[in-house]
Amino acid sequence: MLTGSVNLELTFFHPGTYQQKLKHCTPEEKPIIQEELDAHQSRAQDAYAAKKLDKQESKEDPTKQVICFDLEQVLPCPLLPSGETFYKRQLSVYNLTVYNCSTQTGTNYMWSEIEAGRGANEISSCIVRYIKEEVPPSVTHLTMYSDSCSGQNKNSHMCASLISAVNDHPSLETIDHKFLVPGHTFMECDQIHAQIEKKKKKVTSEIHHPDSWFNFVRTVPYMKTHLLVREMKQEHFFDYASLLQQKKNGPLVMRDKNSNGEPFLFSPVQWFRFQKETPTTVLYKVDLGKDSAFKELNFRRRGKLGKQVLQPKQCYEQKLPISVLKKNDLLSLLPQINPIYHQFYQNLPASSKSKDIDPDIVPASLDIAEELRASVDD
Repeated sequence: MLTGSVNLELTFFHPGTYQQKLKHCTPEEKPIIQEELDAHQSRAQDAYAAKKLDKQESKEDPTKQVICFDLEQVLPCPLLPSGETFYKRQLSVYNLTVYNCSTQTGTNYMWSEIEAGRGANEISSCIVRYIKEEVPPSVTHLTMYSDSCSGQNKNSHMCASLISAVNDHPSLETIDHKFLVPGHTFMECDQIHAQIEKKKKKVTSEIHHPDSWFNFVRTVPYMKTHLLVREMKQEHFFDYASLLQQKKNGPLVMRDKNSNGEPFLFSPVQWFRFQKETPTTVLYKVDLGKDSAFKELNFRRRGKLGKQVLQPKQCYEQKLPISVLKKNDLLSLLPQINPIYHQFYQNLPASSKSKDIDPDIVPASLDIAEELRASVDD
C-alpha cells in the first residue's frame, strides 16, 4: 500500500497526462513528475488488488456479493447498412451493465433517450433496481466497483440513492462503493461491452427500433450463456437529488465538511460505506486500505427519519423531447425503416429547446455543484 503524503490533485490525472508532462518537462522537473506517475500507478495496482481480494472473499462467503458497473458507449438507432445514416442524427439507446463477480453474470439496464437521460439519477436508479431485484436475502454485504465519473457515479445523487437502498433492502447491512483509479478502470462489464460491440459489427439484420437493441443484447453469448436485459421505463427512474433539496423539504443534506470539521470533496474519495444501522452517516476513505480509518459525513437533516421519508419521487412525468433537427433526420430515414415502426418515429416528441449532445461525451461533471453546495442547517 502507498505510504506518505500524495498530491491528491495530481494523482487523479490520467496516466497519459503524466507522459506528456515527462515529455515536455525540464530536467529539474522530471524526477518530481516521475515520482507522481509512480504513485499514480501504485494506487491503480492497489485498487485492482483490493477488487481481487473482495472477489475472492465473496466466493468463500455467501453473505457477500461483489459487482461492478459501467455505461456502454451509446447504441445508435436505427442501425442501417446505408452510409447515409453516418451523417444523420440518430436516437440514442443507453446500456448500463452490472456484472456480478460472484456468479459471473451480467445484467444490462437499457433505455432510449426519450425515456430518460444518462446522468446521476438515471445511473443511481439502475443500481437501486439491481439491488432490489438481484441481491438475494442471503446477502448482507454488497461491494460495488465503478469508475470515478463525477457526473454519473461519484456524487451526492448516488450517495442519496445508496442511503435509501441500504435502508430499504430486507437483508443488506452494508454497501461499499469503491472507485478505481482514472486511467485504470478496466472491469468485467467492459468485457461484456466488447462482446456486444463485436457482435454488432457482424450483425446482418437491421435494427429499426430500441426494442430491437434490447432483443439483440439478449442474444449476445457470454460465459456459455446469454445476457440478461432489464428494460428501464420512465417509472423506473427516480429523482434522488430531491432527497437533498431543502426547498422540497428533503430529508438529507450534502455538507461541505465532515464530522471532524474538515473540508469534504468527492474527487479524492475512493471508498464510501453505507450502513443500515446508521444510514445517514456515510463513511469514506481516500484509499482502499482495509486498515486505514474511515471518516464520517453526516447526510441527515433535522427531523424524524423513516423508511417513507427516504422514498424519492419519479424523475419524469412524460417522454423527453428530442431536438427538431434530430427528428427531421430520423424522419428522412423512414424509407429505409420497416413500415411497422414508422408511427414510432413520427410520434417522437420534439422541441426546439432540446439540444443535441454528442453521444460520445459523458454528462457534465457535478464537481462544481458539489463544491458549491454547502450546509445551511445542521
